[in-house]
Amino acid sequence: MNTRIIIATLFAVITFQGISQSDRSREFQARIGYGIGAYGTKSELTIRDQNTTFSSSDTSGAVTQHLNLDLRYELTDRITLGVDMKFGAYLYDPEEDNTGKSNVYRITGLKGEFNISKRSNFRWFVGAGFHASRLVISEESVAFGITNKEEFDYRGVGLSANTGIIKYFGDGPIGMFFTMGYDGHSFILDEYTINGEAVDFDEIDVTLDARGIDLSLGLIVRIRP
Repeated sequence: MNTRIIIATLFAVITFQGISQSDRSREFQARIGYGIGAYGTKSELTIRDQNTTFSSSDTSGAVTQHLNLDLRYELTDRITLGVDMKFGAYLYDPEEDNTGKSNVYRITGLKGEFNISKRSNFRWFVGAGFHASRLVISEESVAFGITNKEEFDYRGVGLSANTGIIKYFGDGPIGMFFTMGYDGHSFILDEYTINGEAVDFDEIDVTLDARGIDLSLGLIVRIRP
């Protein structure tokens, strides 16, 4: 919580400084790309029964792929603020039976970037941000010859920090970008359904933490009034 407060405060200070400067570049950027991620995960199940509490945890790993859309606005020659959006899924082990399994995640967040090096057709930057996440997992199970569809709806928040480069083609508006860095998510199971019917799990807590590395490569378009 303290980390998120600090980041939010930095965003506010940066925004104020950017608006107060009359010589800001006012460059708008739109980035679209494809990314992959590798994460270590930890899930924890807690069951409360009157005065008794039972907990179990499991650690694993996950590989993800996603499409990302990032919007940026340069407040100053060095500082850029914007919105990140990701749409993706984690990959299943091809050696396992994954019949009836699917998942999708969506991430929306705010990010600030600082240009370490900036030329007319090149940027090297570092960035940090926070985001809201949603992960929906669907699975089919068979009991007594009846197939049931289970859906796990996780929601959470997270932090990210990365570095990247942008290379424009000449002095034109189109270029390419590459980013890599840390990506973390803390999920809580918000809803659990079987065949579309919500299941009451007030005395059960399920959490999922994912921490790892994210890479992204794509195209960028800039608009300079």
